[in-house]
Amino acid sequence: MRAPRESRTADRRRRPGPAPGFRNPSPVGDGIEEPRTDWIPPHFLDFTEQRLRQHLVARRKELRPRPGEGIEDAIRRIARVGRRAVEETEAAWWSGQIGSYTEEPAKPRRETPPWRWNQTREHFWATRHVGPTPPPKRPAHGALWVDTSTAAPILRLWGKKKRAWTAMFEVPDELLKDREGFFDWAWLLTQPTVLRETMWPHYSALLPAARALATGKMGRAGKSGRPAFFACAILGALLKVSPEHIADALNHYRRTRSKGRSL
Repeated sequence: MRAPRESRTADRRRRPGPAPGFRNPSPVGDGIEEPRTDWIPPHFLDFTEQRLRQHLVARRKELRPRPGEGIEDAIRRIARVGRRAVEETEAAWWSGQIGSYTEEPAKPRRETPPWRWNQTREHFWATRHVGPTPPPKRPAHGALWVDTSTAAPILRLWGKKKRAWTAMFEVPDELLKDREGFFDWAWLLTQPTVLRETMWPHYSALLPAARALATGKMGRAGKSGRPAFFACAILGALLKVSPEHIADALNHYRRTRSKGRSL
């Protein structure tokens, strides 16, 4: 016997939709010692897009053809602007398309966090902390704090020169399930290394977006301006989706996040 039509309709309404975000075609991390970025959630997109857009806003004039410049020359130049945005901001750290070369500094890096070999350290200094306010104890240089006062938790690092907490990146909730492992991994990121070069060799994927900027035919994804369009196009090139898909996902995420804050 079939269920009533009203019951079948209610069942369909209760079915969860697909997980928000995009599959990452070029993930980083081995999933053992480092988290693997197979899926890019909306808050990763939001953080990366903001960093890219801020970089491009300062170079807004470079996103148009120059007087007397040929259209093809303008397209190649604009694509290089997008490549530099990715390389200089390092905002797309989650993509294996971005290559980086590092060399060890004169000061050797430690492979073991201080709280592993100095058990008395935490009696006097604040090191690992999760909460909406800074740790109550005096922070040591390189202390880590996961700030939960924002919609998405943010990892912050204490620097003794600036005497301030510097935001590093947003932390997905799933990474905080193993706090000890997360703090050990995050501490390794703070160890001294000299970034020699960051490269995006596959930036030719930006040529269609560069052509749209050069010709002014950006479609509905360009309604928020050239820097926002190019930031979405860069994310689309990294994730192999259209700029419109990225813009729609970001608009939905920011709209629902603002509604949640207002409740």
